[in-house]
Amino acid sequence: MKRLFTNTFEFPVCCCQMKRFLRRVKREATEADVSLYSMGKSFEGRKMPVVTLALNPDNDDEVKDMLQMFDWFIAPIVNPDGYAYSRAKPENRLWRKTRSDKHMNGTGCVGVDANRNFGFDWNPESGASSDPCSPVFAGPAPFSEPETRNIRDWLKKLSDRTALFSDLARLQSGCADPAWRKS
Repeated sequence: MKRLFTNTFEFPVCCCQMKRFLRRVKREATEADVSLYSMGKSFEGRKMPVVTLALNPDNDDEVKDMLQMFDWFIAPIVNPDGYAYSRAKPENRLWRKTRSDKHMNGTGCVGVDANRNFGFDWNPESGASSDPCSPVFAGPAPFSEPETRNIRDWLKKLSDRTALFSDLARLQSGCADPAWRKS
């Protein structure tokens, strides 16, 4: 596939640019059949996009081998509200929580750390917080956020087709180590 961007500064920086980029990938990709859909909506009603790459019989042999063995599902933005908010003003740039206001408990603090809102070993007192003002607030219960419920439900639908799940978190200075899980 030809390069769709030449350096990281050209990579989409807002939700609308990401949507345009994904539509461009769908239009210009030749090595794979590309489909776009949403796994659900965020708290503020933004779509959570998914890109699927599947076999195109005209692929070159190397790509064809990978696509014959696997369909690839990529969810580039799983916290679209937090993503949009982090780009609205420079002082918001490192925002990582969702934008849910359901759990403020009179504090005025918004959002849940989606990374700590999944059901596996959910414990706000271990590596997280039960304080809504904390950047690592785990929420009042596992899957209290629509974003984490959407991811859970999407992965459940794919469970019979999943050989590997990788979560790659983008950090300010690089990428976190992916968490690999074999189903």
